[in-house]
Amino acid sequence: MRTFRTISIACIIALTTATASWAQNMNKLSPRSRIALSNAHDRGNGDTISAFINIDASFDKSEVEALGGRVTNIIGNVAAIRIDAAGIDKVAGIKGVKYVQTASRVNQFLDIAKQETGADFVQEGHDGVDSYTGKGVVVGIVDAGFDYTHAAFKDKDGKCRIKRVWEQASTPYGNYTSPEKYGYGIELDTDELIASALGDITNNSHGTHVTGIAAGYDSFREGTLNGTAPEADIVLVSMGESSRDNVNLTNAISYIYEYADEMGLPCVVNLSLGSHAGPHDGSSTFDQLADAMQGKGRLIVGSAGNHRSDKFHIEKVFSGADDKELRTFIFFKAGPSTTFNGQEVDIWGEEGTDFEVMLSVYNSAQGTESDSIVVFPTSTASQNITLGSNCIGTINIASETSPLNNKKHVLITSNLTGMKKNTDIAITIIPKSEGKVNVWADNVYAGLTSNGIEGFTAPTNESTIAEIGGTAKRILSVGAYTTRNEFTIENGGTSELMEQVGDISSFSSYGPTADGRTKPEITAPGCYIISAINNNDATGTIPVAYTFNGEDRTYKYGFMQGTSMSAPFVTGIVATWLQANAELTPEDVLGIATSTARQDEHTGEIDANGDNSWGYGKIDAFKGLVKCLEMKDAGCISINNGLDGSISLTGNSINIRFAKAASDNEVQIINAKGMIMTTFNLGNAKAGECRQLNIDTLPQGMYIIRFINGKDEKVLKIVR
Repeated sequence: MRTFRTISIACIIALTTATASWAQNMNKLSPRSRIALSNAHDRGNGDTISAFINIDASFDKSEVEALGGRVTNIIGNVAAIRIDAAGIDKVAGIKGVKYVQTASRVNQFLDIAKQETGADFVQEGHDGVDSYTGKGVVVGIVDAGFDYTHAAFKDKDGKCRIKRVWEQASTPYGNYTSPEKYGYGIELDTDELIASALGDITNNSHGTHVTGIAAGYDSFREGTLNGTAPEADIVLVSMGESSRDNVNLTNAISYIYEYADEMGLPCVVNLSLGSHAGPHDGSSTFDQLADAMQGKGRLIVGSAGNHRSDKFHIEKVFSGADDKELRTFIFFKAGPSTTFNGQEVDIWGEEGTDFEVMLSVYNSAQGTESDSIVVFPTSTASQNITLGSNCIGTINIASETSPLNNKKHVLITSNLTGMKKNTDIAITIIPKSEGKVNVWADNVYAGLTSNGIEGFTAPTNESTIAEIGGTAKRILSVGAYTTRNEFTIENGGTSELMEQVGDISSFSSYGPTADGRTKPEITAPGCYIISAINNNDATGTIPVAYTFNGEDRTYKYGFMQGTSMSAPFVTGIVATWLQANAELTPEDVLGIATSTARQDEHTGEIDANGDNSWGYGKIDAFKGLVKCLEMKDAGCISINNGLDGSISLTGNSINIRFAKAASDNEVQIINAKGMIMTTFNLGNAKAGECRQLNIDTLPQGMYIIRFINGKDEKVLKIVR
């Protein structure tokens, strides 16, 4: 009997320990990770998924490999991994793993313009300034729908300017092997492999068009179809159709920078991709890694998104626990059906805001509600909920207080395959404290709606900026304005758009970010742009402007619109700036783009805080180039401590760019004898703000600039 009791107690202790360990591991999983784990177990699939894991110094990547996974990248305290979805909880149990986030999907954002922006002056040379074409700079494009052999990607001698290609979704075969570091997809690293592959996918021209805008070379129309950096080297990463997620995107940026490092060249990466999954405040893992990977000669340009008029976002500020609840419905854009599910709604509270989330079934014909269930707060595991007989299938919900920003977060995803007539899924957010809550639908598969029913809130199109490309603090985010509102296709057909030339494009997303920053920072032409299109694209959906007969094949150029087009327009411009000054930092480029931006009757007068539609105005490629050259001559000095930003001397001015909000700012100018010649009390400054200090009264000589910000200070030497 004593033996039996001893064994029983031991079993209980072991079971309790195992349960505690399981709960601890589940607490490390993001809501998306818990749902992925639940789906893997329910469906019995063995899908390989990508994930970010936050780690400390004790982490050993061999433990991931022991689980059948692979560490593809480590950037600071974050590792990117690939592993079977069913084993993601085991990763959380590895020593040194602090947090696990499975990947979220990203989506593509779908001649006159160069003249409009001064890019033709940059390429041709103007007003005593030499020609700049991006030569000696790497332009990286992460996208899909590439035509590797298009004439736009060759130089004037017909040699391919594409130096590397990584097809992330392709399977190795023959001579096509994976990049050694990453271990998936195939790498094309010779002219022969690139030429023989032809392209990546056959149902898309997006990547070809984007690359042509940034770095296309025109051998048919005397340069009128050139991109904005027609002599830049090109590195492409194809995300295909199945690998478009934020982890693979991070690996793609890293891959491009690694090539640039190998060649010793400056580099700018274009992201004409987007998503609305995330906190929209710059604190997501992708945003933090994108910011961390950038630096001198390492830049990223992103598209703001094409959702200006789309209504998929609700923001609610609760006055307290007694305030009225927020109610809305999930709008299923198609389906649900057995072939169309996976709709997502992402809910984020402001730090310190407490709330509950309830789901219920609403019968719009009868005005009745049933099957109500509180889904947040929830347990550490995801909930797989069946909502009554009127809904076929389940809904997955998982929640957390995110360790990235200390905000309460609820993710709702649909596995519904059908719903009966007059049936809707209602979301109710019940305040438990004062504070703000943001609700975003994915806006591809799901939206939000009030259905016109009293007591329910309709979404707005306020703050439609995209999470990827639009919210990171060091990515230069680009909106779009219209330079062409009608076009004639090759066969003579003409189309007109309800757009006003010179005005912001009707699709261009706008900010601010959830933490109040101005986004985008700049706008560029995005409607309608002529660029190369994929000869392998079998869809025939791109309006063709020109077809040219080359020696080996025909080459097509067509019209597309979107911030997907305005972003590469700026990417190529930034490449020419890097050719002029390879030491530019993200803060430098932000300062150049915003301080030289053009304002006109369409933008109106934009103050020092910027505008959430226009940023600081329209890109001016030539004025920006001149600024780059001035900064190079003056020696722009980056600040790497608490005074994040840059200081430069231009003529009679000291120019200060604040990368983040700062208070109690003071600048002292001290002569060689140690005497304070003048003091500028700058007070408080907002993130992205520029200050120009006039020093034309100072005689020529050597001076010390002492920049004081609270307890921090930076001392710089200048010669005037």
